[in-house]
Amino acid sequence: MQQVTGAGGGWYFYNPQAITFGQSEFRRLWGKRKLEDNWRLSDKRTYDDFGLDDMLDPENDTIDGERGGRRDDPLKRETYLKNIPDTPEKIEESNRQIAAAMYQLAYVFREGFRDYPKSADAFEAFLNRFPEHEQELNALYHLYTLYVLENNSAKADQYRQTIIDRYPDSEYASILSDPEYFDKIEAEKRKVHLLYEDTYRAFESGQNRMVVIYSNEAESTYPKSELLPKFAFLRAIAKGRMNNEDTLIFQLQRFIAAHSSSEIVPLAQEMLATFGIEGFGEDELSLTGDPDAPEPEKPSIYSFKPDQNHFFVVIVNHNSINVDATRIRISDFNTNNYKLANLTINAVLIDSDHQMISVSNFRGKDIAMAYYGAITRNDYVFSSQLRRESNYFVISSDNYPIFYADKSIETYMKFFNEHYVK
Repeated sequence: MQQVTGAGGGWYFYNPQAITFGQSEFRRLWGKRKLEDNWRLSDKRTYDDFGLDDMLDPENDTIDGERGGRRDDPLKRETYLKNIPDTPEKIEESNRQIAAAMYQLAYVFREGFRDYPKSADAFEAFLNRFPEHEQELNALYHLYTLYVLENNSAKADQYRQTIIDRYPDSEYASILSDPEYFDKIEAEKRKVHLLYEDTYRAFESGQNRMVVIYSNEAESTYPKSELLPKFAFLRAIAKGRMNNEDTLIFQLQRFIAAHSSSEIVPLAQEMLATFGIEGFGEDELSLTGDPDAPEPEKPSIYSFKPDQNHFFVVIVNHNSINVDATRIRISDFNTNNYKLANLTINAVLIDSDHQMISVSNFRGKDIAMAYYGAITRNDYVFSSQLRRESNYFVISSDNYPIFYADKSIETYMKFFNEHYVK
């Protein structure tokens, strides 16, 4: 420490130079501060918040607490008894908190400290104490993966089998039962994305019937796909295009009611707003009826018999479409995709300009419609020109000769849309 001396004397406070030097050093370090308690603290409220005045008050410094002492006296038995759960509700809540803490402890050992043995011990302690907890499946899967990481195959197999036995319908059981599970999931995702691309292309090109068929196929084949709301939205608009404004309004309302949490709902609501429509609850749907229901009219010449054998039919104008080339491409498609189905292809004139190419036989409507969806999505068979300039449908064996005699494409297409394209 620097020593300051002067003529005024050896003691500090008798030396003006030392006092001046000390003051300047104090201000340099602390600034200009008032001489008071706690002068070192720039914000004395922080210090005061600890309530030291109350703590130092003799009135509050008591053992027996008779003079307004502390509420939780560490020397009193009641301090420790008052928080013990003493009702079924409190015991249940206490167990819930303990279970959550034990599960979290095991998780922290695993993810926070990478201490896999302690994590496994903690998860097992959790399961032993709470064997039917809602987190049991997750804890079991953690134990399986922990023992895999620890190269303990016996314990890993034990927990693997426990998951499969207790939770056979869970995704974890599927993963553990099928080593190719994720590959299959990815393959399915690729298929549904390709189907959506086909559906959207059909939507953009105005092929509303195909939009409905593809969307129905997606709904039945991929019921858990995250793309289902998008399929449903396109289908709603396509049905509106095929019918009228009332149908579009109804279909949009039904879409919103069925997919209320979808990110597409605001778009559907905006479309409804253009018609001055705001309500779209299920009750309103039932009150307004189904605009898709056909108006009363004379009975159709066709009958709906879904269990009969069916034909797939393409009607083309042979002045603009090469019929032989189309037949060859359909044959190639059948060879590559339906080799064992023993399908046959025929072509007949229905008038001076049109030929009817038919593929037979399909056992029932569902099989025929599956073929319909597959071949119409095939770009090798269905070129953009064929899609634009042809009519294609499936037809039952009873209705086939009726159509050939009537030859009204419009009449049958109306029947087809009502009974097959739903």
